[in-house]
Order: sequence, then structure tokens, then C-alpha cells
Amino acid sequence: PAEHTATKSATSALAKLLTWAQEAPFADGDAAAHQADYVAAALAAGVADERLGDGFVLCSDWHNSLKMGYDIAALEWPAWILEGCLPDVGAPPSALERLRVIRPGAACDRRVTAAAAAAWGLPEGAAVVGGTTDSIAAFVACSTDADAGVVSLAPGNAVTSLGSTTALKLVSETRVDDAITGVYSHRFDDAWLVGGASNAGCRVLRHFDFTEAELADLSPGLDADATNGAGIYPLVNEGERFPVNDAAKQPRLPARNDLYRREILHELLVGISDVEARGYRALADRGATPLVSVATAGGGAKNPDWRAQRSRMLGVPVVEASNGDAAFGAAVLGLRG
Repeated sequence: PAEHTATKSATSALAKLLTWAQEAPFADGDAAAHQADYVAAALAAGVADERLGDGFVLCSDWHNSLKMGYDIAALEWPAWILEGCLPDVGAPPSALERLRVIRPGAACDRRVTAAAAAAWGLPEGAAVVGGTTDSIAAFVACSTDADAGVVSLAPGNAVTSLGSTTALKLVSETRVDDAITGVYSHRFDDAWLVGGASNAGCRVLRHFDFTEAELADLSPGLDADATNGAGIYPLVNEGERFPVNDAAKQPRLPARNDLYRREILHELLVGISDVEARGYRALADRGATPLVSVATAGGGAKNPDWRAQRSRMLGVPVVEASNGDAAFGAAVLGLRG
């Protein structure tokens, strides 16, 4: 369906499943599973020659299953897949119906077996719960104050990952999906985790050959009141997907000049800030809950002057996440249950 943004990409799990079914027809009893689903089942059953042992319970979760086409509002596999897509490629509906989908962190009648405990050094009998994706686990990690024992998942709270690209995730009371800009929502408890990602990001700093030493030396002094008056759009290559979908979008970068490295760096940082601000405005324009606060992960999170400038541009507090490790976020989800 046109509105099902998460499955429209050729790299979505559903697209891969349908292609696989066309190339290698499913046998009776075959079931689809994500990598995380297989590993979780193996922990509760053991593995022999890559085949799950007896008594495994095959479960997935809302987050991994979204790009397989799972209906996260109705909490069921939709008819357009079971009665349309799968039969069209000769695959039985049971290939997905056997995959039980649960809330991330929820129990699913599974415990680590003695065999799995011995093989992987895990405590026998530990509960195996519903999983999540690596990006959402990282979001949970960034939203967690370990010292206070608090996970801040209130509507309006967001995480910006400042890596080679700029990825935004916002907790919203309203679901937002926009196939044109690649925005889609994951279900998170009783709210929605709305996300979008720009091709512009810190990769441009390497494009200008800034070293780690230069970044540390030249970043201080960035004006917190700086705006993007130069109109910098820090792409490395042609094409943008979010906050605007424009395959012909051109980079707009400062001229290279070794005499003005500090000024060039500051212009690039402000340009990335502007993309971030445009992104959150784009989510709000599509109906998402207004931004309240931002935690930051990625290399750019460690720059206090840049955080102050971004905070001024966004109009909300911006803090460095104390922990952005996806493994930590997954552990927090398991602890929450």
C-alpha cells in the first residue's frame, strides 16, 4: 500500500522475503524469521548444523517486523501480505503466521537452555524477551539516565545521531508516515517513535580533511547565536532524502581556504545544525508531537559549543547522551520488561 512507507524500499525485509520466495520456493513448514528472531530461538532451543533444536519458540517483535509489513497499529499480519503478496510469489501465508510478534522487552515463554548456556557462557534459565533494532536500542540507551534509573520516553523527547549522516528520532503521540521523504514510525509502548535521516552530516568534515586534532582545536568559540546565513547545505554528493526529497539536491559548501580553517569548520557545523532543525520542523509539519528536548549521540555529541548553538537553533535543551551503546539500550528494554 502507498501509505506503508517502511516496506517500500527495495532493501526492506518484505522485499527481500518476496524475492527469496521467488528464487527458492518455501518448503512446507518453512517460516520467515529475522536474524534476531533466529538467535533468540536458538538461545531457548540450541542449534545443530544451523538448524534450531526441538521445542523452539519463534517470536519476533514490533520493531524488527515493521519492515516485513507487520501492522503495528492492529498488531497483526495484514491481509494484503497474507492474501496478496505471499500467494503471488507462491509462498504460503503460514511462512509469516508462524512468526509470533510481541512487544519489545515482553516475555515469550522462553528461557536459556543448558545447551545454549554452555555454548555461549550465558546463565541457564535467563528469560529471552522480545527484541528490537540496533537503532532503536541506541535510542533507548541515549534516553536513559543510568544513575537516576530513568528512561525518558515522554512525547517530545528526541535523539539526534550525528554520524556520517544526521538521523532523527522523536517520541510522538501521533504516528507519522511519509513515503516521499522516507519518514516512518515505530510503535513504542503507547506512543510512536518517528524517524527521518538526512544524507547531510559529519561526513562533510572528512570531505574537508579535518583531523580529530583540528576538530578539537578549532571547534571552541562557535557562536551560539550563529545562523546559517551562508545557506550551507553540507552534502558530500548530489541528492537528499530528508527533510526534503530531492534527488538533484546539490551540496552548498564553503570555499576551501587553508587560511580560514576555523571559519570553514564553524560554517559546516552551523549548516549541519540547520539540517537538524529543518528535520524536526518537517516532522512537526507532518503532525508529530512538538520537540521538547534532544539528546545527542555520535562523534559530534562531545562538542559543548556546538551543542549550545544547536540548542539555540532548535529552541530546546540539547544534552550529550551519557550512553549511546545499542547493547546497553537492549539491556534496558529487557529490564523494563
